[in-house]
Amino acid sequence: MADPPPRPCLPITPSELPPEPFSRLALELSEDQRTLRSVVRRLSKELRKRRLTKVPHFSVDALPLDWRSYCTRVLVHPALQLLSCLRGVSQPLLDCIAEESHQDFLTIAITTEDATTTQMPNILFFNAKLFQRYFENANGILSARTTVADCVRSKVHLGKVVLCTDLESVIVFRSTADSSNSGISFEYFTLPHSLASLRIIIAGYIRDGLPEKYIALPRRYYGRGMMPAGCVVRPDSPLQPDERVFETHRHHSDFDFYSLTKLQSHALQFFRWKMHALSTPPAPLLPSTRILGRTNAFQQRHATLRPFYEVEDLSTETVEHISKTLRKDPLYGSGIQTSTAFELEIVSDLTPLVPPAADREAFIYRCRLVSVDGAAWEGAGDVCLKVFDDRQLFMEYPEEYLLKNGVSPVCWHNWTTNEDSVRQEHGIYTRLAFMHGSLLPWYYGAHEFVLPDGRVLYGILMEYIDGPSLEGLDASHLSDEEQIQLIKSIRQAIAALQNADVSQADWHSEQMLCIRSPDAGLHCVLIDFVRCSTTVDPDFFHGRDDVCNCGMMLADEHPGYVTGLRKHLIDTHFRWREDWDTRKSWDMDDSIPDPYDFQSWAQ
Repeated sequence: MADPPPRPCLPITPSELPPEPFSRLALELSEDQRTLRSVVRRLSKELRKRRLTKVPHFSVDALPLDWRSYCTRVLVHPALQLLSCLRGVSQPLLDCIAEESHQDFLTIAITTEDATTTQMPNILFFNAKLFQRYFENANGILSARTTVADCVRSKVHLGKVVLCTDLESVIVFRSTADSSNSGISFEYFTLPHSLASLRIIIAGYIRDGLPEKYIALPRRYYGRGMMPAGCVVRPDSPLQPDERVFETHRHHSDFDFYSLTKLQSHALQFFRWKMHALSTPPAPLLPSTRILGRTNAFQQRHATLRPFYEVEDLSTETVEHISKTLRKDPLYGSGIQTSTAFELEIVSDLTPLVPPAADREAFIYRCRLVSVDGAAWEGAGDVCLKVFDDRQLFMEYPEEYLLKNGVSPVCWHNWTTNEDSVRQEHGIYTRLAFMHGSLLPWYYGAHEFVLPDGRVLYGILMEYIDGPSLEGLDASHLSDEEQIQLIKSIRQAIAALQNADVSQADWHSEQMLCIRSPDAGLHCVLIDFVRCSTTVDPDFFHGRDDVCNCGMMLADEHPGYVTGLRKHLIDTHFRWREDWDTRKSWDMDDSIPDPYDFQSWAQ
């Protein structure tokens, strides 16, 4: 909610008020009864979920020359336009009507084009200080001049919320069950210098008066583990013998996942196959082994990820950091991405040494590019090959209690396929093309690889980064200056991901490589995007709080990972939020300033 233009600098002379008695009007709410914070938090949460929805900029062509037009066009209309843009397709547009206009105050009623919503707020704008001319507050009991009091009572008794403001403070009136003071309560708030807060308060109470489904919020997407939809499975369909399945089925995609989730006999046969596959692992690929790559074979046979939103403009600071960390492309001029085939030679195995029960769907190798379409490549610089083999992905045989009523969905928590993993990682690398060679490795696409033992696997190819992971760096030995460089680099990388609508579900210190450059000093290079997500359907909300989750990992608050970064440096240089990021409004993280905490602004 952008800061509005300054108030019109006009000499506004309030009229001389006739002698008029003050009428007892409302009782002040206690701290735990106040609604302003909850109303604004709800609005901020919904705006975050719809952050990437393209809403036009509601500019004011010319600054109004009178305070009534300023209040209507600059403070109220932008809130109505914003909410109208985010409404569901069947929801009515919002509008406002100037019901009463006096020299000293203007009454604006919010309505819908079909006039079906009756709980919308009324806003009274005053051109003089509220508590000097119109209201008196004594021991939590508010009195007002009779004209103003009658106006407020008439609106509140119709079930409406009434906002009274002089652009320096706000009084919110609403009905309560308390029989004293005619069942009206109030809360008072002093506005900070920026009137953006007043726009937000107005928008919050307008949203509060609208139906729950007025804003078309996306549903939460939880990624893996969702059960598939498909055709009816014949329960009498015969199973193939286990021996034949062991011989012919190479990957998860050779099984029908829908049948596995519906028929216990098929599911148990899959787990028998899985136990057989895990007990007969392939021989490791040794240095000097040659691998044939079929260029772009994955994209030619499978659908790729298609993000719904365009990448948003990056901040100047993020653009500068990407520019300073840019490296030369080690395969520049090789023509590998427009070739038909290429050959790699393994230099070393980079796959982490993990326990047998760990997730081993991906195998990583440092390689040398030998040839492209049969022509020898003499360039310097190695590449990194990441191939996916879900045959080796650990899945535990289900215990008996999970088989009482078919097969529990819990059994499929780790289910994935080679195709899904490559599609996900290739899609994210492609989405983040503007970061290639700087905060990401240079990326050379998704291909099909033929291994010497006859296996055919999909995988991705990227630049080899010669630097330790954050886990292996042991940053505790770094100076404060070097730690600050690294922390700022990681935060700029997250800012770039956020602008590309990419969220990481699995932050850990081994997916951040640390290298030095002449211009940027120590900085990060992000890898491993198989657990990342982006919007492919606007009706599903995929995002996570990357600032909080990554910050917790950096501060060694995730079990199993140690970074050695100093917490006070993380708090100072990492935990800032973008203007749009209202996550702190409902997450309890006191180290992060809340952009919607108006009371702190005012103080």
